[in-house]
Amino acid sequence: MIEALWLLLPVAAASGWLTAKRSGSGSEGSDPEAPSDYYQGISFLLNDEEDKAIDVFLRVVEIDDDTAETHLALGSLFRQRGEVQRAIRLHKDICDRVDLRKKKRDEARLELARDYFAAGLHDWAERNFTQLIDENVFVGPCYEGLIAIHERGSEWQGAIDAAQQSQKLTGTNHGTTIAQYHCEIATKALAHGDVETALQELDAALGQDVCSVRAWVMRAEMARERGDHRAAVRDYEKVISLDDEIVPEVARPLMDSLSASGDEGALRAYIAKLRTKSNSYTMISTASGLLENLEDPRSARRFFKEQLLRRPSLQGLQHWARMEMDSSSASSRKQISVIVNMLDRVMENRPSHACRQCNFKGRLLYWQCPSCHNWDSIRPILGVEGE
Repeated sequence: MIEALWLLLPVAAASGWLTAKRSGSGSEGSDPEAPSDYYQGISFLLNDEEDKAIDVFLRVVEIDDDTAETHLALGSLFRQRGEVQRAIRLHKDICDRVDLRKKKRDEARLELARDYFAAGLHDWAERNFTQLIDENVFVGPCYEGLIAIHERGSEWQGAIDAAQQSQKLTGTNHGTTIAQYHCEIATKALAHGDVETALQELDAALGQDVCSVRAWVMRAEMARERGDHRAAVRDYEKVISLDDEIVPEVARPLMDSLSASGDEGALRAYIAKLRTKSNSYTMISTASGLLENLEDPRSARRFFKEQLLRRPSLQGLQHWARMEMDSSSASSRKQISVIVNMLDRVMENRPSHACRQCNFKGRLLYWQCPSCHNWDSIRPILGVEGE
């Protein structure tokens, strides 16, 4: 409520001033008499009745070149609050005012297109965005709108075309996002067993953005599927070199590919390199499992504990407690099991991934955040409560 109050107070002040000015009441040197509607609007604001206050001020202030900006801002506020139909009515009213400057009406048309998009009326939104582009008005924002429409409809080739056209006309670099669209097409191709198309799309993705983490991950996964573990290792190592926050996602398949490649020397060398670093829980748990087969359980437990002390985490502590319970005497096992149960409860349903843009949390890696729709913004949670 307080946030909304502060948003609306400037609107109230401007509206009251303009209305009082137009009333023409009061003699020179005295304050003009403020209209009763203005006082009523302020009263609604002070009583946290923002909707009633807005209705009052919209009634008081006529739309003209001086007040159109206020109405546009209110329309955007309605849309952000989810009152899309209210925003549409307000923006359409501004669009229909032939006495307004064209610039203000064009701004209203842009906002109206955004309203339609928010309402799920994508055909209407696309029509309005396209008309503005044809008139060379707000080209950049309109292409952003068209790209968003294609994204929501999973029309990836349409999104690619719109993004490339935007690059051409506005100079905005959409390479990283276009790479994601190619990865989406590759994912769909793989779902239909079309490996050749998938590889072509991944090549196209890397042509747009050679640092596309997703494209390299997909290449590594495809190499594993066809049994080319050496290629998989190379691609996974490329992924880690590009973004070390992604390590928990690729640690297990990387170590599995190292093991499956049959090069025990390379596997041992990699684990030896891990000893000098602070590694994620997933990496150290996977490596300790391999060490148990390469050497013995004692070496594996020692490696795990050394790494846990270097980079403590709840997951690591939970794992360590289970190892201690398995190797402890019957008298100690009961006491340790209490700790294990407590850690199990702490870790139950705890999110493992978070968006770096909007802080959305979940248990899966999404390449596009389900909340803010940013690409490549979700990563494993690091630190004591994560990896």
